[in-house]
Amino acid sequence: SKESHTSQYIAEKIIKVIESVGAGKFSAVVSDNASSMVKAKKLVNEKYENIMPIRCIDHQINLITTDICKLPFAEDLLKKCMKIVKFFKTS
Repeated sequence: SKESHTSQYIAEKIIKVIESVGAGKFSAVVSDNASSMVKAKKLVNEKYENIMPIRCIDHQINLITTDICKLPFAEDLLKKCMKIVKFFKTS
C-alpha cells in the first residue's frame, strides 16, 4: 500500500522493533538512499539520538559502479574484457 512507503510509517515500524528488542541494543539503522528511508531514519534518530542513521555503503558503491559502467570508455573496456573471457572459456 502507499502507506507502507511513507517515512512516517517506516519510522513507526523501525521504532516498534527497537522498542521490542531494546534501544540499548542498537547503535545504527542502515538503509539505502530512498528519500522515505532517509527521512524515516531521521525520525528514528530524533527519538533515539544514540541510534545513528547510516546510508548503506554497498548500495552507494553499486550506484556508482552502475553509473561508471554506462560511460563510453567503461563500456568499451567491458566489451574487451568479455572478449578475453570468451577466448579463454572456448580455448
